[in-house]
Amino acid sequence: MDEDEDDDGSSWKPIRYRLPSRSIMPYAWDYPAAERKELVLTANGKERHVSLAEIGNLLPMKVPASQASGQVKIVDINVVADGPTQTLILSNYRPSKSLYKQRVATSSQSSLATGFEVKDLNMDVTFKARIRLAGVGISIINRQLRELAYVTFRNVDVKYNESALFQTLNTTIKWIQIDNQLYGGIFPIVLYPSVVPKTGKEMDVHPNLHFMITRVKDDSYGVLYVKYATILLQQMTLEIDEDFIFAVLDFSKMPGISWSEVSEGKLCDDRLDIPEPKLQQQGQDIYFELLHIQPTQLDISFVRTERVNAEDKTTSQNPLMFFLNIMTMAIGNINDAPVRLNALMLENARVSLPLLLQRVQSHYSQEFLYQVHKILGSADFLGNPVGLFNNISSGVADIFYEPYQGLVMTDRPQELGIGIAKGATSFVKKSVFGVTDSMSKFTGSISKGLAAATLDKQFQDRRRMNRARNRPRHALYGVTEGANSFVTSVASGVGGLARKPIEGAEREGLAGFVKGVGKGMLGLATKPAIGVFDLATNVTEGIRNTTTVFDNDGLDRVRLPRFVGMDGVVRPYSQREALGQSWLKQLDSGKFFDEDYIAHLELPREDVVVMLTYARIMLIKTRKLTVEWDVPLKDIQTISKERTGLSVTLKGGTNGPYIPVQEESGRNFLYRQIGIAVKSFNEKYLAKEQ
Repeated sequence: MDEDEDDDGSSWKPIRYRLPSRSIMPYAWDYPAAERKELVLTANGKERHVSLAEIGNLLPMKVPASQASGQVKIVDINVVADGPTQTLILSNYRPSKSLYKQRVATSSQSSLATGFEVKDLNMDVTFKARIRLAGVGISIINRQLRELAYVTFRNVDVKYNESALFQTLNTTIKWIQIDNQLYGGIFPIVLYPSVVPKTGKEMDVHPNLHFMITRVKDDSYGVLYVKYATILLQQMTLEIDEDFIFAVLDFSKMPGISWSEVSEGKLCDDRLDIPEPKLQQQGQDIYFELLHIQPTQLDISFVRTERVNAEDKTTSQNPLMFFLNIMTMAIGNINDAPVRLNALMLENARVSLPLLLQRVQSHYSQEFLYQVHKILGSADFLGNPVGLFNNISSGVADIFYEPYQGLVMTDRPQELGIGIAKGATSFVKKSVFGVTDSMSKFTGSISKGLAAATLDKQFQDRRRMNRARNRPRHALYGVTEGANSFVTSVASGVGGLARKPIEGAEREGLAGFVKGVGKGMLGLATKPAIGVFDLATNVTEGIRNTTTVFDNDGLDRVRLPRFVGMDGVVRPYSQREALGQSWLKQLDSGKFFDEDYIAHLELPREDVVVMLTYARIMLIKTRKLTVEWDVPLKDIQTISKERTGLSVTLKGGTNGPYIPVQEESGRNFLYRQIGIAVKSFNEKYLAKEQ
């Protein structure tokens, strides 16, 4: 019987069916649109409500004695999956087969009123396994042979227990971190915990990820029976830039993957016949007695950037795209948008794996849509009002919380005064942080949009590298770095007025000269303004960071990006090669960013290194990352190995720089690597000649 009767006289009326003994009756819901669907079993005046969604051995039903038989009967109730249907099985109660036993009746209870309880099952663990790993690192390399990301899991603990009835898998990961390994990225870390544990004990209590699943071993129910499953993810911070997103999308286009297949879109199908439905082979269904994905929070930051590690298919030749690029550069930045994701609970749910993933995706898509206002309110061009409100409100709360904490936690009166001082200090600190952070975000957005309008790729790259390397750690550093940015921007604007026409004439003749004049005039108008806004950004950012200079909770990449040679062979990770590649990418604010690293050798002089690429030999200072001299390979005539180093002779017979290398092993190593560079250079030169 399908029943959904409300007290207000609903139109749903129960329909009754008689079920003879030893019979099978196919059944579909009489009222499929009813909100609450259940079967009601009636026998000798006794009723029992049964939910078909609840798979398993249900509580038995006691049927009162009839006039004919004169004895009480017990019906065992089971719900099992039979293909796409649910089957209700009613059978005689057998204590040896059922999961339930009768409670022992007391003198005050009648035999009919006595209920049932679960048997004392054998829960002893018959098999136990445990895997503990101090850390797991996964290196992801794209088709361009660059390390895209490095995923780190620390303190991984996997436990597996098995008893006569259940299998349990319990996994905890105490630290999760995903590093952006692409050079030129704004954020070095993509994903990490928002709250950094101060002690190991705190990390033990609150691991980043906890996952547990308990499966029933009995396969007679026709489904994969999961008694309980839970996932807990602590509050995480997601910081991502546009260049990294496009690099990930490019990486995902792997041959054979379903989402990488290009399908021809059709507005409508010209066939008028109705196709036969296709039977989808989805595998075995999963039944969850309870699935609990616990609530979490993501603090999202996004920065609109120029493409450095992914192909940019848009072009600035289109004026509309040019102005759209400027606008999105200015307004397309979000900082610390707090997105709270509510829990997802599924009870007595029978689903296939694709349907389960669809439900989870739908739930979290709605959660994000409901909080779009928080994401928009965290935009940099608005000054991040959500972040400003959170900082100031947190400071106001500390004014009352710290004195209360000091008074409640201890009986000493002086703790109240200390609490008042702590609360006032926290209020001032967080207010200053919030206001200066808001100002720096606003001025930074404007300068970023103006930088996109300069059409000067070299200026944009150097500015980006300077911003990434020279973040002001305190107010004084902010003033000096801001002044340096202002002077550099003004000098670039004035110098570009003469340099751009010459560069354009060398490339495209008269047309290039005219374009260069236009670019020079545009740079003269925009670059000084960029310098002014960069000055304001650095000063306010320095004041902001002064409030947190003693917090010491900064995180960094687990390791430098992996070096992969031009031969395409991925070798075991080398810290030395990774360091050399890192120096090359940052030299002179990214001047040699596009060159390929071969090797480097540290010289006896402190802080001095010989750097070798496929285009040149350089002597660099590693502390300031500046170049003392560099010689392009096209200008070299010979390189000879001597007793105390290597001598370079330039074309025309003039003496080049001398490289002092005392150790013979060092001389041989550098000479071999130079040979590789020269061979590659000659092959490219001969290919051009042909």
